[in-house]
Amino acid sequence: MRSGHRDVNRALLSRPPLTAGLKDFVDTAHRHGIAVILDVVYNHFGPSDLDHSLWQFDGWEQNNGGGIYFYEDWRAEIPWGSRPDYGRPEVRQYICDNVVDWLGQYRIDGLRFDMTAYIRSVDGSGADAQSIPGGLQLLRELNDVVDASQPWKFRIAEDMRNDVMITAPTSAGGAGFSAQWDPDFVTCVRAAMVTTDDAQRSMSSVAAAIERRYGDRWLSRVVYTESHDADANGGERLPSEIDPAKPDSCYAKKRSTLGAAVVFTSPGIPMLFQGQEFLEDLWFTDSRPVDWTNQTTYAGILALYRDLIALRRDLFGNTRGLRGSGLGRSPRQRRGQGARLSPVGPGRAARRHDRVAQLRKP
Repeated sequence: MRSGHRDVNRALLSRPPLTAGLKDFVDTAHRHGIAVILDVVYNHFGPSDLDHSLWQFDGWEQNNGGGIYFYEDWRAEIPWGSRPDYGRPEVRQYICDNVVDWLGQYRIDGLRFDMTAYIRSVDGSGADAQSIPGGLQLLRELNDVVDASQPWKFRIAEDMRNDVMITAPTSAGGAGFSAQWDPDFVTCVRAAMVTTDDAQRSMSSVAAAIERRYGDRWLSRVVYTESHDADANGGERLPSEIDPAKPDSCYAKKRSTLGAAVVFTSPGIPMLFQGQEFLEDLWFTDSRPVDWTNQTTYAGILALYRDLIALRRDLFGNTRGLRGSGLGRSPRQRRGQGARLSPVGPGRAARRHDRVAQLRKP
């Protein structure tokens, strides 16, 4: 679920039926054993969802800026809107209260924070010269508030700068997040799935992507092959990138699902992007829904993803290793021999599918 790019918070507060509806949704998900992670955006407010409740709050502004609650100098603008002034304690408190409200009143299980690099640095690079001290202070304060009141609630940073500090404890100088998105994983694994030439495929890069972690916790990263950014902004869905002419070709199916298998068998928190589980092939836009008929058209692909989830969760009691932090190497790897990722023949694919299917109960 996403909040922030649209005025979800204000809409809920002004329309009680929506508030009750969200709570009912969360409660229903919980009854089915599903946790709800909400996407929140604090790196900017507006422009389309701002009114005078915050923007130019008391009528004062400089440089046609947002007034007392927004930066009005070179730190003011980011690509998507106007940056709140994190240097003001009132602004940080406002955001921290919002975080507590989502997790408490609405019983949300965790939050995913949009582009935190733009909260702690002006250009999103994370470089010291671009730092926003108040932004990093905000990240630490909101995580400390949650740790003090609801420490079991999960907080994920989409920081995308591979900075170990993001998931380090605040007591050790970190930002205190539970996990962060791993940008190298999606880059390396997608590249391996897309290229048609084994000579251009770096298995050492794939191995490094599988083995990496932030700090000493293997659950401190989120791994994936598709996302709203990877599949938009000039990008394509993985099957379409593999075979632009025929995204549902055998080749595209095998490669894209092989990428999913790497996701579900790697240390980290696996993430799927909406529609990936039934071979959605159109690039992502929030104005077009996924094609739900694909659930029937590609029922076998959907079953494969269910199997991968079952394996990862050890639902049948024979894949407990996938829930641990350890990584093993094959005898071939231990002997120092290389590995190739080449097209899988029909026989091997069928045998693998059969082995997975045997684990599924009627």
